[in-house]
Amino acid sequence: MVTVQFLRNLLKAVPYAIHTALTDNGIQVTNHARHKYAFHHIFDRVCDENGIEHSLTKINQPWTCG
Repeated sequence: MVTVQFLRNLLKAVPYAIHTALTDNGIQVTNHARHKYAFHHIFDRVCDENGIEHSLTKINQPWTCG
Protein backbone atom coordinates (compact mmCIF):
# COMPACT_ATOMS: atom_id res chain seq x y z
CA MET A 1 0.00 0.00 0.00
CA VAL A 2 1.24 3.43 -0.93
CA THR A 3 0.19 5.01 2.37
CA VAL A 4 2.05 2.46 4.46
CA GLN A 5 5.17 2.71 2.31
CA PHE A 6 5.05 6.51 2.61
CA LEU A 7 4.96 6.21 6.42
CA ARG A 8 7.87 3.77 6.43
CA ASN A 9 9.92 6.04 4.14
CA LEU A 10 9.09 9.06 6.28
CA LEU A 11 10.24 7.28 9.43
CA LYS A 12 13.58 6.51 7.76
CA ALA A 13 14.03 10.00 6.31
CA VAL A 14 13.27 12.37 9.17
CA PRO A 15 15.37 12.69 12.32
CA TYR A 16 12.31 13.53 14.42
CA ALA A 17 10.16 11.27 16.57
CA ILE A 18 6.65 11.05 15.16
CA HIS A 19 4.18 10.70 18.00
CA THR A 20 0.78 11.09 16.28
CA ALA A 21 -0.63 10.41 12.82
CA LEU A 22 -3.94 12.16 12.13
CA THR A 23 -5.75 10.65 9.16
CA ASP A 24 -9.19 10.49 7.67
CA ASN A 25 -11.28 7.32 7.88
CA GLY A 26 -10.26 5.97 4.47
CA ILE A 27 -9.75 2.29 3.81
CA GLN A 28 -6.07 3.07 3.15
CA VAL A 29 -5.47 3.67 6.86
CA THR A 30 -8.20 1.97 8.89
CA ASN A 31 -10.83 -0.74 8.96
CA HIS A 32 -14.43 0.42 8.90
CA ALA A 33 -16.80 -0.36 11.77
CA ARG A 34 -18.44 -3.13 9.78
CA HIS A 35 -15.04 -4.82 9.54
CA LYS A 36 -14.36 -4.70 13.28
CA TYR A 37 -13.48 -8.40 13.35
CA ALA A 38 -11.09 -8.13 10.43
CA PHE A 39 -7.31 -8.10 10.79
CA HIS A 40 -5.46 -5.26 12.48
CA HIS A 41 -4.90 -2.80 9.62
CA ILE A 42 -1.31 -2.67 8.33
CA PHE A 43 -1.14 1.11 8.83
CA ASP A 44 -2.05 0.61 12.49
CA ARG A 45 0.56 -2.14 12.80
CA VAL A 46 3.30 0.14 11.45
CA CYS A 47 2.16 2.87 13.85
CA ASP A 48 2.19 0.43 16.79
CA GLU A 49 5.66 -0.86 15.87
CA ASN A 50 7.00 2.70 15.96
CA GLY A 51 5.14 4.04 18.99
CA ILE A 52 2.89 6.30 16.92
CA GLU A 53 -0.64 7.07 18.06
CA HIS A 54 -3.06 6.85 15.12
CA SER A 55 -5.94 9.30 15.49
CA LEU A 56 -8.88 9.59 13.11
CA THR A 57 -10.74 12.72 12.10
CA LYS A 58 -14.47 12.99 12.61
CA ILE A 59 -16.58 11.70 9.73
CA ASN A 60 -17.88 14.31 7.27
CA GLN A 61 -15.53 17.04 8.53
CA PRO A 62 -12.82 17.19 5.85
CA TRP A 63 -11.44 20.52 7.08
CA THR A 64 -9.85 18.74 10.06
CA CYS A 65 -7.33 17.13 7.68
CA GLY A 66 -6.28 20.65 6.64
